[in-house]
Amino acid sequence: MPHNCCAYGCTNNSAKPECIEKGISFHRFPLEDKVIMRAWLVALKRQHFEPTVHSKLCSEHFTPDCFDYQNLWNSPQTKRKKIKKDAVPSLFKFKPNKRTRAPTSYTFGASVNSTQDDLDTGAEPTS
Repeated sequence: MPHNCCAYGCTNNSAKPECIEKGISFHRFPLEDKVIMRAWLVALKRQHFEPTVHSKLCSEHFTPDCFDYQNLWNSPQTKRKKIKKDAVPSLFKFKPNKRTRAPTSYTFGASVNSTQDDLDTGAEPTS
């Protein structure tokens, strides 16, 4: 069964040929470790997201020092990257927040096409 990355905007899937070629691995959330789990959720910036045992995050969101390469090289049977127990994802491509436009100001009382004659009150200017 293919795995999808649950990071916002990430389209990595374990069945995609380009993901296989790049050696992208998929990792379970640390559901047992509440402290690390909280750090992962804060890093993800996804509101109301509750990971399950099936939720995965791809290796693209971790720095190289998050992986335990010693286990990878010592065992010929191990083909996937192992993530360190204290690793926290930190590489994300978040969209910048949309800026809200400043409210448009409206002029009440005088039309935009008013001329000086229309606005003349008849009073003389004082100096």
